[in-house]
Amino acid sequence: MPPDSADQDRARLIVVEARSYGIQVFEQAGCYTARDRWLRVPQYIVDHHDASTLASGEWGSLGYIVRERISNWQVARGLDGVPKVALVAAGANCPHAGVGGPWGACPRDSMNGWGYGVEKAGTTGERYTPAALYATKGLYHAIEVVCGRPPGSMVVEHAEWGNIGRAGRKNDSDYGKGGTPNGGPGGNGNWMRQQVRDFQPNTEGDDDMTPDQASQLLWVYNRLVGLTGKDHPHYVVKDGVARQVAQSETGALPVKLLNTLDGNYIINRIDSASKAVPAVGATGERS
Repeated sequence: MPPDSADQDRARLIVVEARSYGIQVFEQAGCYTARDRWLRVPQYIVDHHDASTLASGEWGSLGYIVRERISNWQVARGLDGVPKVALVAAGANCPHAGVGGPWGACPRDSMNGWGYGVEKAGTTGERYTPAALYATKGLYHAIEVVCGRPPGSMVVEHAEWGNIGRAGRKNDSDYGKGGTPNGGPGGNGNWMRQQVRDFQPNTEGDDDMTPDQASQLLWVYNRLVGLTGKDHPHYVVKDGVARQVAQSETGALPVKLLNTLDGNYIINRIDSASKAVPAVGATGERS
């Protein structure tokens, strides 16, 4: 049976809640009637990556995910600095995490009927952008609000679920064991669960940035993690230091640079177009 009105209303409420946090939500065609009726209010959120490379762009494997309805939600890469998610299927039994467990109340090999699947555009070793992390945390928070669960309580990494009794089978999402964001193998969801508990809507986004500033930020970010080699008219990057090239038209520009060691942002307010931005960590190598 397709999703019933309660399933559809739940998904619509999640969309409304996520949008209230400043997240753009794209409702894919047929999303409210896709897959099966939930036999229970979803109890879990399984945190995946879609294993797409950066060459696949902003939405990664979204086309395939929508065509096959293999997950309920997809998080974009946020390459433009804008947090974005897509609703793929409101119903149960998307085949995102059938093998694994048990976990809590969910019996072994049964997660597809117990929890939403959320794919993030990205793959092992790729750093998630701040926009993608904000969208992920915000979506999970919105789901838990609508489902009436405490913040962070529903989140399960795919590796946590899938590796029970089958060690090493899955590695997503690879925020890192022991709580180090954006580095290391998956299998420990404590960091993301804490991120969702600490989530503060509308305080972590880049709404004050113009599209051009977001483009400049993206270029610096990509250079620092070794993803591009092109020069940018406003910045040069050398030895992990970003310096703004003196250009009279830029004026005082707010710039947010990624600390490549721990994934946190250092906010720098540039007082003049020729002032250097302090070093922010490594020399462009991914940890």
